[in-house]
Amino acid sequence: MTSTQESSLNSRILMKPSLRVALPRLLAFVLVCLLVWMIVLAIPASDAAAQLRFRESAALFLIPLIPLLGAVVLARSVIRCLDSSLEVTPHHVRYVSGRCSLKKKTVEFAYEDILEVEVDQNVVDRLLNLGTISFGTAMRSQPEAVISGLSDPQGKAGIIARRVDNARLTMNHAKGRSI
Repeated sequence: MTSTQESSLNSRILMKPSLRVALPRLLAFVLVCLLVWMIVLAIPASDAAAQLRFRESAALFLIPLIPLLGAVVLARSVIRCLDSSLEVTPHHVRYVSGRCSLKKKTVEFAYEDILEVEVDQNVVDRLLNLGTISFGTAMRSQPEAVISGLSDPQGKAGIIARRVDNARLTMNHAKGRSI
């Protein structure tokens, strides 16, 4: 094993979701706002005065509503990014969720107990190099830790998988020596 591989196996890495997760939602929000605005402008009225009054009242309703809805979409994405994290240490993986809620959950997984590391990406995630990493142990049939919105999910899953493999090799060598 090279010194670079050893140092990467002994370092502590903190993985948090990226704010790039908010881009598709913000883009969809802008498109919906433009569509609504185009519909308001396209509604015909019987006379020009009624059409002008309708457009003015719609503008007075929509103008303060659009930034408010945009702030809600952005706040939800920021809270989602701050809510969970994955800490990869030399001996275990620590998953923390619920930092922005009333119920905080912290779970530690020893590398020897992790069965598989899975990466999920849809088309937009692949374009933005984002994804979801999930992993679990033999204790449950479904993944015990799922963190979405990570940048470079393949690389980060590879780090965890290398550490799992290294822990299994170390455990097998220790068992071989004790026999």
